Amino acid sequence: MCPLSYLRSPLVLLLAALILAGAPLAHAQLNATGAFGTTPAVTGNNSTGTGVYGTSANTSGTGVYGYASSTTGSTVGTEGASASPDGRGVYGRATSTTGANIGVTGESWSTTGTGVYGIANEATTGSVTVGVKGQANSDAGTGVHGIATATTGLAMGVEGTTSSINGIGVSGHATATTGQTIGVGAVTDSPNGKSLFAYATATTGPSMGVFSRMDSTSGRAISAWSAATTGATYGVWSAADSDTGTAVYGLADATTGATYGVVGEVASTTGTAVYANATATTGANVAVLGVTASDRGIGVKGYATSAGSAGGNTVGIWGRADGLVGRGLSGFAGHATGATRGLTGRVVSPAGWAIYGMGPASPTTGGAAYFSGNVTVTGILTKGGGAFKIDHPQDPTNKYLQHSFVESPDMMNIYNGNIVLDESGEAMVQMPEYFEALNSDFRYTLTPIGAPGPELHISKKMKDRKFRIAGGKPGMEVSWQVTGIRQDATAKAHRIQVVMEKPAGEKGTYLDPVAYGQPIEKGVHYSVMKQDEEMDRLHSAKAASLTSDSSRKGPRNQMN
Repeated sequence: MCPLSYLRSPLVLLLAALILAGAPLAHAQLNATGAFGTTPAVTGNNSTGTGVYGTSANTSGTGVYGYASSTTGSTVGTEGASASPDGRGVYGRATSTTGANIGVTGESWSTTGTGVYGIANEATTGSVTVGVKGQANSDAGTGVHGIATATTGLAMGVEGTTSSINGIGVSGHATATTGQTIGVGAVTDSPNGKSLFAYATATTGPSMGVFSRMDSTSGRAISAWSAATTGATYGVWSAADSDTGTAVYGLADATTGATYGVVGEVASTTGTAVYANATATTGANVAVLGVTASDRGIGVKGYATSAGSAGGNTVGIWGRADGLVGRGLSGFAGHATGATRGLTGRVVSPAGWAIYGMGPASPTTGGAAYFSGNVTVTGILTKGGGAFKIDHPQDPTNKYLQHSFVESPDMMNIYNGNIVLDESGEAMVQMPEYFEALNSDFRYTLTPIGAPGPELHISKKMKDRKFRIAGGKPGMEVSWQVTGIRQDATAKAHRIQVVMEKPAGEKGTYLDPVAYGQPIEKGVHYSVMKQDEEMDRLHSAKAASLTSDSSRKGPRNQMN
């Protein structure tokens, strides 16, 4: 090329125009990096295409690399702009399928800098704009990798913003169909940092701070892992400030199958799978609320699957209340009709207790159980003593009246009445239709009223539900009593053993140690009480540590 034609070449003319205009020259060179520039680094602007396009086929190369060395200010390492709806402001492509290659990398050393910043301003309806998009097809590749190395300040590794109603601030897509791929990965080394922070600023509408979707039949829409082996760590921490908000909400839409709205799981021997804490000290707040609309549903279900052992004490549902009128466990069936049950207990073991209550060692007005209303017992009622307690008939508002039950070693029924003897000094007493079917082994007592009856006697014993009294004076009134021993099927199957040996595990203990002047530790059920107390201690300590943890409320206001 001749010198004259060289001087007239478009490149020289362009350089000359830039020099006359006072524009600073860019220094550019080609190497393993697609394009490397300093001052003004690399700038691209194309109204219909790609602002800057860089390609590197090297396994450790960089498609486009921009470097802003200032440690202060809103410096930009690489900036690209495209006005085309199909254009790309910055597009990086690493085509190698192996190695830790990177399509676009951004770094910021400023305490308020941004490693990679993408903005999609096209806000037309239906436009699926993307602020920053990264894609890696390598089994070890990274779609978008951002590093903010500053150890203080609100430095951000990757920030994406979109103004489109259907836009995506940051989109990550891991296309490999196998392996533990990650669409978007975030890491923070700061003790107060957040690996991933999402902020939905709209004050109305069903906006979402974080939204995740998963189509795999065995996948997890959101998986959180707190790997520290000590400290009050949280796998998932959530807070809601609204007076009608929900901190954690789980929804399983499937209408069939054993789906779960929320699942909690722990491996620790003293861990808590799901922990709820209602911190308000007044009002009818609820730590855990379970609601079901199904006619066969269960509001709250607890399931202790361990087969247990002789010293074990598994609990399906455990409740504690510390209030003056608290209820450890309360059940309420609100329907006005039907055979509803406020509280139901059931056991399969022949030595088990469907409902077990333990009252204070020396009760005054309290006890193990209180029933207001009718009580039905289909089995055998065993008790240490018994009495009826009613409002005193003569002073019902100020006093109670109590009588002790009559005790007997036999399963005895008692029948009595008064009868007037006929002109022969005799009388026939008729018993109910069921009498002989229910009773056997009859005993009789006769008492004359008004005068002695030395000859008064039973002339005919019980037969066909009747017995005859004789030997009295005509017109004499006689008080009679007949007892019978139960012979119904229930009584025959459960005859009371009057004296029995205590089982090996109960020897040396008392049903009522205090009555014998013995310490409560001598009680037959003391071991069960101690297990309950130990469980209470563990749960109380766990609750106290979670409640007093200063970091529990910390994240709420740190990045508003």
